[in-house]
Amino acid sequence: MLNQTLETHKQSIRCAALIVFSLLVCLYTVYEFIVLWTASQISTAIVVLVAAVCLLAIAYISALQFLSFRKKFRLEQVFVFSMAVLSVGYMLFFRPIAAPDEQAHYISAYRLSNYFLFHWSQLHTEGVILRTADSAFYNTYCPSGMMSPADFAQLARDFTLFTKDTALVSDNVWSTAIVNAPFGYLASAFGIAVGRLLHLGALPVFYCGRMCNIAAYILLVYFAIKRAPMWKSVFFAISMFPMTLHLIASYSYDGIVLALACLFTAEILRLIYGEYITRRQLICCAALGALLTPNKLVYTPLVFLVLLIPRKKLEQVSRRPNLVKAGMIGMAIVCLLVFQFIHVLEISGVSGGENIVAWADVPGYTVGWVLQNPLQTVILFFTTLLKQGEWYLDTLMGSSLGWFQLAVPAYFYLPFGLCFLVACMKKSEDGAPLPFLSKIWTLILIFGSAALILASMLLSWTPLGFGYIAGVQGRYFLPLLPAAAMVLRNGSVQVNANMERHIAAITGTLNVFVLCYCGMELFGLI
Repeated sequence: MLNQTLETHKQSIRCAALIVFSLLVCLYTVYEFIVLWTASQISTAIVVLVAAVCLLAIAYISALQFLSFRKKFRLEQVFVFSMAVLSVGYMLFFRPIAAPDEQAHYISAYRLSNYFLFHWSQLHTEGVILRTADSAFYNTYCPSGMMSPADFAQLARDFTLFTKDTALVSDNVWSTAIVNAPFGYLASAFGIAVGRLLHLGALPVFYCGRMCNIAAYILLVYFAIKRAPMWKSVFFAISMFPMTLHLIASYSYDGIVLALACLFTAEILRLIYGEYITRRQLICCAALGALLTPNKLVYTPLVFLVLLIPRKKLEQVSRRPNLVKAGMIGMAIVCLLVFQFIHVLEISGVSGGENIVAWADVPGYTVGWVLQNPLQTVILFFTTLLKQGEWYLDTLMGSSLGWFQLAVPAYFYLPFGLCFLVACMKKSEDGAPLPFLSKIWTLILIFGSAALILASMLLSWTPLGFGYIAGVQGRYFLPLLPAAAMVLRNGSVQVNANMERHIAAITGTLNVFVLCYCGMELFGLI
């Protein structure tokens, strides 16, 4: 009788257990802040704020459990809810310029916003045209690269929702901008433009850009989950990584690149496993490849996933299927060359000049050195993987947030990796796994892209004679994970169809704990 009752209400019991556990965690967080308050180390307002946040966290977790285990709500709908709440939480938790290089991403997006507002004079100036308020914000708080708590407190005291000062100045801050991501800043630049049109203050404009970056990511991955014939939970799990949420809640274009990689992979899966294909699907897939490659040329090998599309499928729309594949790849390559020609020349060393590593002001590696020392280059690559491999895996999921000042323990971020691996497993209703040769080809493309990531940092960030390739972070490998799922999936290991619902509930809940931990770490409670 007891077993029957437990089986009947197992989902309700599971949800209740998660909610109770989350309640205990939040109550403990509030208790610790009350202790600080009684010791007069923090203000009453902080305690009230923490209590309110904890109540919101419990409400979110309860709603997430309800949505996750109600089949009338599709996984992409659960995704939108969970991502909207968590990404806004991460955005508010991490103060401005809290993500690596966010000041450079912000000024790059701001420059692009001038074109949305038809400030064509931007074309004829070496600086960036900013409003007076935005120039003061940038020059006061951004040059240091990381805003201190005291700076943020002062910024909060100077907060203004609207400003009447619409005067424009040309500020010489372009040296910090990033110019090799033509599509990565469209969303954040649009948000800045809207904020400027509404005459919002400097800080509200800054957050407008962040919010539009979040909205763009959610929209792109929503369609990836919706259109993917399988592995929907893979895109969900990757999006739930603390590192992913941290990136999309900032001005970093890495989130947009990841979203494009997810949507591109979803379209590839649709072309491989769909019963029939259309010219519209092929054009959409080719366009996504063309959008992906110019933002970061290191992901160009992923475009060659189109070679996995079965020839018989392409014969439904063309008598020359090989020409169709060549055209899809060619479209991406042409787009890459159009937007990144100068950048490609600089990397290849064709443009000439000595390679000086900016951060160390010392000579760095060059293409000529690599060509003259192939064996040493290979050894350097392997040495890097041996020394930094664990660091790459940890930072891929989110072991270090902010400017690497927030260390998240392994017992918080490793479950995200486990959920990703489970999401890669085959469900009973899924189609057959990729053939062995297709997996080998996919693996070659992944390793090729990873090699380009290492090579790019070797040429741009590593001093000559350095023991390993410097500057590589785990987040650079995030766009490779959707393709990696294609390799990991096999027919021998299967999971229950409801597993994707469990992944959604678990990863969403875990992120609340991550934010609680980071908050306690910031206040010195742990």
